[in-house]
Amino acid sequence: MLKLIAALLITTPFIANAESNSNKSDIRRVIRTQLHGVTDCYKTALKNKAADEKIEGKVVAGFEIDKDGNVSKSWIVEKSTTLKNEGVKTCVAETVKQWKFPASPSGKVTIVEAYPFNFNMKDYK
Repeated sequence: MLKLIAALLITTPFIANAESNSNKSDIRRVIRTQLHGVTDCYKTALKNKAADEKIEGKVVAGFEIDKDGNVSKSWIVEKSTTLKNEGVKTCVAETVKQWKFPASPSGKVTIVEAYPFNFNMKDYK
């Protein structure tokens, strides 16, 4: 069975200007339900890797959620990312951009400055 070790279970992401703890909980809940897309990014890279290539480490994504709950921007926080595979990093950023969150009750934008995902090859046997 394949599993993703998500930093959600290990560390707390940095969510700037979230309106409340319930907003942060909503963000975490949506991410948990969408982890399969991030997992697919990693599984694709593992299928296409060279026999001696190691693809593991942390990808830290940042994103902006507009007032309607759409991800208006997504990026990889390179200084905190340890996984070197460009395909995985690009895929994670593109996947996050497709996520849909609950609309902001106050009409404010929410910025998630750093959300880490940890990948380890031994968990994908």
